[in-house]
Amino acid sequence: MTACALFSSGISQAVLRGLSLAALRAVPSLFPSSVIAGTLIRSGAADRLIRSAGRPFSRLTGLSPACFQAYVFGLLGGYPTGVSVLCDLFDRGILAPLDAALGSALCLNCGLPFLAAVCSARSTSFAAVTAAHLIGGAAAYGVCRTLCKRKRFTADPAVKRPDVTSKTGGKQDILQKTTKSFTASVFASAGAMLKVCGFVALFTPPAEAAARIAGDAPLAPVLAGMLEMTGGAFRMPPGDPVGLAFCVSFGGLCVLMQGMDLLFERGLPVWPMAAAKILHGIFSALAAYGLSFAGVL
Repeated sequence: MTACALFSSGISQAVLRGLSLAALRAVPSLFPSSVIAGTLIRSGAADRLIRSAGRPFSRLTGLSPACFQAYVFGLLGGYPTGVSVLCDLFDRGILAPLDAALGSALCLNCGLPFLAAVCSARSTSFAAVTAAHLIGGAAAYGVCRTLCKRKRFTADPAVKRPDVTSKTGGKQDILQKTTKSFTASVFASAGAMLKVCGFVALFTPPAEAAARIAGDAPLAPVLAGMLEMTGGAFRMPPGDPVGLAFCVSFGGLCVLMQGMDLLFERGLPVWPMAAAKILHGIFSALAAYGLSFAGVL
């Protein structure tokens, strides 16, 4: 409280920069992808669209084929779309607690549109960072799945799950069902965007303070990114795929807490996702270094 009072002007400016960053960088890609994903899932269209692709995904990961929806939408929409879709599927009874908990270790990903934007702004190879991000994510999930083999996951019975069942029965026509699904998705996505903006605004001041304390040190952008990913990513030195791969793959505490908030609301365990994001950042940085050193990308 004392620090906030002493540095209120600086903190206010940092919060405004955080809100601007979220509005200009995060929301434009997150909001439409969240609405589209929600509409497809609520209307049942997503099941028909990717049912065939979900089977090989299930064989590779050991997860329910329905988790493929969360993985795809997560890569298209970015943080925290993947976990948001997982939670929606869990609310509808499509996913068991095990699939939802383990799926969060794989499906919380940086969006490819955001990766393209930040790589262009920092003059860094999009192919190298994307490949490192995907390789690191797969490796992190593999470790977490091995650790989870002997564990049983159950949702906390004290946490009440949202009622998402249809009130109109099975004779609803397609247009009406799609319209209601779209409207519900818009309202749900708008609420989610407010949370995203709030988290970014909250973490921007400490992220900027960390970068300021580090000064010109090479790790200054990484320290900022460990708190708030977007600001840290756009501070990375040009042509540095290793630091950028770590930053976008770990996602920072801001992203991690958004995912944890979604899981806590359902009474689901958060440690697989938290462990996976830390490992994801490390493995992605190693993959980016290996790819750059070998001259593959």
